[in-house]
Amino acid sequence: REEGAKREPQFRAEIEKRRAELQPKLLEAYNKLDETAQKILKSPAAEYIKQNPQVVTMAIIPALVAVGFPGATMLSSAVKAFGMVEMILPLIALLTIGSEMLSEAPIPQPARA
Repeated sequence: REEGAKREPQFRAEIEKRRAELQPKLLEAYNKLDETAQKILKSPAAEYIKQNPQVVTMAIIPALVAVGFPGATMLSSAVKAFGMVEMILPLIALLTIGSEMLSEAPIPQPARA
């Protein structure tokens, strides 16, 4: 549990270094999520995460792992081992980084006919 907290600055630095690569993949993954998962990822709040643990463990974390988001695989294993409540702070930290990246992503414009 403490390992994740210690490594958060390292994960943040890795994410910043790979931002150009990760941002479009994250946006694509975000667009495939259902509305509840999108809401959590866009505004990660402890209460909302606690109310929707299945969405987090079955949709959001796997999406972050699939795009290669630094720290997501470790967090996935930690949530399985210790549970959502024990890992809420590292989870919020990682989702906040993802949320920040999404808020800075260029919004695709619809194609003109």
